[in-house]
Amino acid sequence: MSEDEIQVAVVALLEREVFARERRGAGKLRFSHPAQSTRVPPRQQSKLKRMGVRRGLLDFFLVDLARPGAGVLELKTSDGTVQPEQWDFLFGFASCGVPTFVAYSVVEAEAWLRTQGFLRCS
Repeated sequence: MSEDEIQVAVVALLEREVFARERRGAGKLRFSHPAQSTRVPPRQQSKLKRMGVRRGLLDFFLVDLARPGAGVLELKTSDGTVQPEQWDFLFGFASCGVPTFVAYSVVEAEAWLRTQGFLRCS
């Protein structure tokens, strides 16, 4: 699977959870994938940089308003490499007590999301 395909699959898992929680009144889960500048034309990259998008930004930011809790998730393909700037973000969040994880497949991402309590209703 490509990283984009992994990302779409993880979004589907998270969206099912959001829907299930809303249907059951089980507390809100919010997540976001921030804009990235690596796959856009140079002009758009420049604009995103001026808007504050930086190298190393992680793939998912999650907030569970039912617990409360937060987490960050980085997705890679099976042969993907975490870049130094991404490690900076991962270590920074972890040092603040925020759960962090690098998943190399949908299965790994789902397991971590369940372990951390982000997926519990779906």
